[in-house]
Amino acid sequence: MLDHPRSIRGKAKANPHRLQPRRHADGAAKALETYIGGRHTTTIGATDPGVLAIADVLTAYEISKRPKDKNDERAWAQHDLPLIRLLDLNGFFGDKTVSKLKAQLCRDFVDWSTGTPNENNRQAGIKPRQGKVSDQTAQAPA
Repeated sequence: MLDHPRSIRGKAKANPHRLQPRRHADGAAKALETYIGGRHTTTIGATDPGVLAIADVLTAYEISKRPKDKNDERAWAQHDLPLIRLLDLNGFFGDKTVSKLKAQLCRDFVDWSTGTPNENNRQAGIKPRQGKVSDQTAQAPA
């Protein structure tokens, strides 16, 4: 990971006898979480929707849904699907505050998810999503 002028490297190492990608991914994710946490001041607890970051709301939600037992591999595997969906939500909404969450922004999210050209997204400088989903899957959360 580059953070000008320094570079930060994860500590995940491949085991030549048996690869354990989940453990290594967890290590990399933890390193990233620690790094970002050191550079970010949370807005959780803010009562002003213009201050409360959607990224912080998504993070708090993900933390509340984490399996309680760190050794429950089945629960962690089931946690991966909502985590992937939260990462998509964060990729689109993460730099915005709760006050920006309006119907048009949700429609823009569906367009972004499905790869539908959208003038609002272009003007906002939102890059196209990598990989597309169907319009049924992309519906913004209620």
